[in-house]
Amino acid sequence: MKTKGYISIISGLLLMASCSSNHRMVTYIYPDGQIDREVYAHGDS
Repeated sequence: MKTKGYISIISGLLLMASCSSNHRMVTYIYPDGQIDREVYAHGDS
């Protein structure tokens, strides 16, 4: 069972590395010290 998990994780990482990056991360820092992070992902089929 562990082998199948490792194979799926490795193949998923390789698939993600081969695709162009269609995501963006934006961090907002407010004057009162609050931090807000948003991640935008553009799905491409």
